[in-house]
Amino acid sequence: MRTASRAVACPSARPHRWHADGDYAGEYSIIVDGDVAVRFGELDDLYTAGQLRMPVPNPALVWFTHIHQNINDAGATMKTLITEFMSLDGVVQAPGAANEDTDGGFRYGGWSVQYFDPVVMGGIFDELASQSDALLQGRRTYQNSAAAWPGRSGDPFADWINRVQKYVVSNTLTDQDITWHPTTIIRGDDLVKTVADLRAQPGGYIYVYGSAMMVQTLLAADLVDELLLTIEPIVLGGGKTIFPRGGALIPFELVSSARASTGALVCRYVRAR
Repeated sequence: MRTASRAVACPSARPHRWHADGDYAGEYSIIVDGDVAVRFGELDDLYTAGQLRMPVPNPALVWFTHIHQNINDAGATMKTLITEFMSLDGVVQAPGAANEDTDGGFRYGGWSVQYFDPVVMGGIFDELASQSDALLQGRRTYQNSAAAWPGRSGDPFADWINRVQKYVVSNTLTDQDITWHPTTIIRGDDLVKTVADLRAQPGGYIYVYGSAMMVQTLLAADLVDELLLTIEPIVLGGGKTIFPRGGALIPFELVSSARASTGALVCRYVRAR
């Protein structure tokens, strides 16, 4: 089922435009001038609308909700969604803080913060979280998250991440180490089978961020259904990537993209099967 959801929220006073390809072909423009005028192109020849006027504040969600496949349809099984902040040269290491991950002598921790757009990126991430039934992370990303999120509340993402079922992949953590609940520990040798079993169950997304080495394993096992890559205009010259080397050819289809005010591109790819 494809959704034609409501558009919400936009504090900006400039035009916004997104284009969707493939099965979701269509162009979506938001023209802000006092009220918000929204013009939709054809959506797979199923929905055509003229100009609509509505007092709505976030045009990023027009892009998302009008082309997003509703994975919560009856009978839909869980899907693995990888969300990453990525440099132009494919690095995902330590986007949020200086000491987040210094492996390999990485010196540029926190490089992504300057490119965050709370309207475009924040709206999309909140919407994705609301459709996710699990959070899956590697040990380092999980421990960083467990130190940062439990004391936060009152926004959609914080409330979701603190209550959602969490899975952490680790060969060293024990139940006594876990203070962020609910959390289930997965041993490294069990990762592929556990994710395959989850994907056979009814539900929403298995949400992943960070965890570069774990994502490489999932890609190599062809267990990734969607990639949401926020590609930011910076070259880091080396660091961890999510892409395995010397593996199989894994085709994806670009189904949508949104441009943030900072110059970053939020690109959604779906596994082409």
